[in-house]
Amino acid sequence: MRLISILLLTVIFGTSAHAAGLRIYVFDGDGGHGPLADVSVIINQEHVGRTNSDGRLAINRPAGQVQIHLKSTTRATVLKSVPLVEGEITEVLVTLHLKLDPTVQVEHRRIKVANQG
Repeated sequence: MRLISILLLTVIFGTSAHAAGLRIYVFDGDGGHGPLADVSVIINQEHVGRTNSDGRLAINRPAGQVQIHLKSTTRATVLKSVPLVEGEITEVLVTLHLKLDPTVQVEHRRIKVANQG
């Protein structure tokens, strides 16, 4: 049973000991604050994907500082220094506006590991 738990954790968290989770949520500040789908996400000049219909993109990245560029057809912003912490999930909540500066909130939470006892 312990071997299965270890193998499952390896599959979930990958083989890198320095991985960090990143969850990006993008909202429409001019359309009732609903999710903003199809926003291009570029991290450290690498296109990593687009937000889904819930305005969300979830990926794993190496720990460290990253630059996040978010771009839709009508708005864009750059978050210059977002810390990704090993063993934690970083949640970045961004509300994009047409004429106002974006609002950004960054939160960190520890990754919970199931009890192996």
